[in-house]
Amino acid sequence: MEGAEEGVPPGMVIMVDDDTHHYGDDESGPEVALSAEEALEHADLCKKLMEKDCRVVKYSTKKGERAMRSLSVNHNRTEIVWKKTSSAGSRGTTSLKVAECTGIRFGVTTQVLRDRSLEQQKWDPAWRCFSLIADGRTFDFAVQQQGAVREAKEAVHKSPEDAVINCILGLQSVVRGANGYNRERLLSMIAIMKKEAGAGGKAAKVNTPAPKKAVAPTAAAAAAKQSKIVAAADAAATPVKGPYQPKKQLSDTETIKGMQKSINNYQDQVADLKAQLAAKDEQLQQATQEIERLKEALATGKLEQDESDV
Repeated sequence: MEGAEEGVPPGMVIMVDDDTHHYGDDESGPEVALSAEEALEHADLCKKLMEKDCRVVKYSTKKGERAMRSLSVNHNRTEIVWKKTSSAGSRGTTSLKVAECTGIRFGVTTQVLRDRSLEQQKWDPAWRCFSLIADGRTFDFAVQQQGAVREAKEAVHKSPEDAVINCILGLQSVVRGANGYNRERLLSMIAIMKKEAGAGGKAAKVNTPAPKKAVAPTAAAAAAKQSKIVAAADAAATPVKGPYQPKKQLSDTETIKGMQKSINNYQDQVADLKAQLAAKDEQLQQATQEIERLKEALATGKLEQDESDV
């Protein structure tokens, strides 16, 4: 294939990705109230993206080309950067300022990803895809199985799903206002996407060669499908423990038991204070008696001294 690089799977073309894509759908769903533990986890994943790149494929509007890239966050967390995996230095590097990025969308939510060929959809299923949104433009990627947020000696991912989730959550921690996902929600969406892909994949298997370009569904149908996935994931996920999570309502029996326990504790405290007060009162009486005795002794001794002087 013309423009193919050595070691790149069939259908993958290496290109300079200086183009952007239009975006009109907001399909991330409602914001997730992150707990303190989740916020710290996302910040740690962002730090790992600063240290080790995430291996992704970048999709372009130019004939649906897909290109291997290394995606990372710069060290002052002001830019999201992707560059050719074979390039060194700044050559072949593209960046997006974090201040210009208005959101992250997981799954196939843009026309560029919807228009992919069957072969490209096989290489990069929907649950690997995400898009960065910036001022009406999109930058569309698919996380690869190997190399995402890597450590030097051992992998930090237990599964390909972890690579996808860690990349998205790490990016989300630096994009202001992008709080659409947490680990639980992404896992639910991945499971639904895999189930739908498996149901549709059996009918798609034929003995004839796959066409270069798939017949893409209408934008409205694709958007409705993505919205259905988001809604199902939210319904399947348990409530997120966050700062706005309502407290559990206690039953009448639990409330009475709690009040009785508090009463018993206060009664014990009152008894202790009474005992201490009684002890102090006894000490006060003893001190008063001692003062009177000393006064009497002093008065008697002075009188005897006066009589001896006569």
